[in-house]
Parts: sequence; structure tokens; C-alpha cells
Amino acid sequence: MKRIFAAPLLCGGMLLSGMLVSGCNQTVYPDREPTLLENVAADSLVFWPPSLKYARQGDTVSFLVIGLQRGYVCSQIELLGWTWNGGDSASNRYRLSSVIRLPENPTCAVDTKGLDSLFKRTFSTPPGQKLYLQTSAGVSADSLVYVAGDGYTHVFQHLVSGPDSAVFGGRFLFHDSGLTRTRRFVTADSMASCETFQSAAFKRQGDTLTVRVKRLVAVPGSAAFPPCASPHADTVEVVFDRYRYP
Repeated sequence: MKRIFAAPLLCGGMLLSGMLVSGCNQTVYPDREPTLLENVAADSLVFWPPSLKYARQGDTVSFLVIGLQRGYVCSQIELLGWTWNGGDSASNRYRLSSVIRLPENPTCAVDTKGLDSLFKRTFSTPPGQKLYLQTSAGVSADSLVYVAGDGYTHVFQHLVSGPDSAVFGGRFLFHDSGLTRTRRFVTADSMASCETFQSAAFKRQGDTLTVRVKRLVAVPGSAAFPPCASPHADTVEVVFDRYRYP
């Protein structure tokens, strides 16, 4: 069994251990013996929802691997996970790790889009530090700032056929999409010092949206946390919940 490291995209196809698969007017099939690719590339690594920038120790956070370059649609994922890649007083780093088994007889299609995968995990990153997601090459792709404080979740329902906006929680305003707005938002005119929206997502059933909004109130001085500078207005986008929002 051969173990090799994945090579970059080339000429519209994928270069696998010196063998070009599709895209250069010819196809050369891999050897018949099983071949494993280690630590293949991915198009991007991101926390989800996109607004997620802060978390507390003990929070369950979601993050996406987008466009994992597995070669063929029938390649087997032997390993897809994260390895500790060091830390210091300012940060923790986790690196994407993967092992892909190529088909012995590649009768399936070449995977031109890549594989997307969602992870949900609770990290032990202490307040005041950053958590970095890193590619298999060790390049940081996205990060969260961890803070000490309290977290709150607001859940409410909104009729799409009703008014364009609605107040919830006594002081927060939900803005539905419409003719002049293609995305949904939650806004607040006045948030206290160290208070901020964390993230928000919605599900739809018929004419009804169920919206979940997460909010943080951090302990002053727990981290480099801009919302602690002063009372402020705040906005968070409400995205479609395609990943079972925690």
C-alpha cells in the first residue's frame, strides 16, 4: 500500500503522486494497489455561522471544512479530524488532518467540487486566548477569541407574511428579508459595555421562521474584546440553519 501526500490542483484536474487525473486531454489511472493520500488540501476552513467571532470556554462551536480535495467521489475517508498543533499564552492551534484512500479501480467520477464536512466541538481554550483553525500545511484559516462571561439564547417565531420587522427581548429588532433587503438581521440600538451578539440562525416551516440568537456578556478585562470599550449599537446576520445550529 502506497502512502503519499496530496499535490495541488494542476491544469483543471488533480495531480496525484505524479499521475494526472482529467483536465489535460488525457487520463492516466492510478496503480491497482491501494493508495492513501495524507493531509490533502481543502478550499477553506471556517467557523459557522459566519458571524461567530467570540466564544466562551465550554461552548459547542461549529466549523466547516469546505472543498476537501479527495480526488474521486468514491474515495474513502480513512481519517478526517483535527490535531493539536501547539499553543502559547496567546493562542491555541488545531490543524486539519486527513487520510484518503483512492479507489483501486477509478470507475467513478473525478471529484471536481471537493467534500464539505461539518464539525461540532467544545474546546478548552481559556479566556483571553485565540483559537486558530489551520490547514494541513499549518496555515491559519479562521479564528475565535475566547472570553469569560455569560451566554444567553433568544428563541422567537416570526411570520414571513407579517410585518417586515419585529421586536423581541424587549430591546432587540429582527429585520426580515424583503424587496429592499435580501438578508435577515438582528439589530440593537444600545448594547451595554462588554455585551455583543454572538451568532444567529433561522429555520423555516411554511410561513413561520424560528429564529435563535446567541448573545454574550463578557467579564471586563477577560480578553481583548472591543465591545467592552463602551455602550454601542450592534448587528448580527441571521443565516439559514443548514447545520443544526447548536
